[in-house]
Amino acid sequence: MSKVKVLGLFVLIAFTAQAQTIKEQTDKLINEGKLNEQKGDFKTAQEEYSIALSLDSTNVNAHVLLGRLYHKTDRYNNALNELNLALSYDNTNADAFFVRANINTDLGLTTSALSDYTKAIQLDPTMMEAFLCRGFIYAEMSYFQEATRDFSIAIQIDKDEAIAYYNFIRVQGVDILEKNCTYAQEKKGNDIQADMVYTTFCF
Repeated sequence: MSKVKVLGLFVLIAFTAQAQTIKEQTDKLINEGKLNEQKGDFKTAQEEYSIALSLDSTNVNAHVLLGRLYHKTDRYNNALNELNLALSYDNTNADAFFVRANINTDLGLTTSALSDYTKAIQLDPTMMEAFLCRGFIYAEMSYFQEATRDFSIAIQIDKDEAIAYYNFIRVQGVDILEKNCTYAQEKKGNDIQADMVYTTFCF
């Protein structure tokens, strides 16, 4: 093997090792940030996510987590900036679309929120939360058929998500739990969602 090839091999090995080290460091910082966020230490979590991004500015996960943290602390412009950056690096990341949709919902940007929830669902059809959140928006817009569909799908994805059961009935125009149970009892046996509502709330 020539000296040039040997040198090139050493450079490649060194570069690969450095890249692996950076990935390990960013992964560690992100995991520590998650733990501190769960503890309510948002300041430390923000610092750890930010350091991770200083090591790897294209880390989509870190951008999404930092954006979500900014959203939690009502820094909407910062949050949107992080999510837009995440999607500029990976426009197939369902979590990024979901978090941005949540931000747009709080900002009252209904059309943008619906678009992002829909994109998240297209990318990850098992994302129960996206169906649930989109269902809430449809219900508020009085699009009851669309809301019912989304809540029904949410139920199918996660049968333990009782809030979806309640909202499935609520969007039928019935708000009081007692009436919900009457409605569900009338429908149960022929309607799987009504069965779930009755079993969860009324039996």
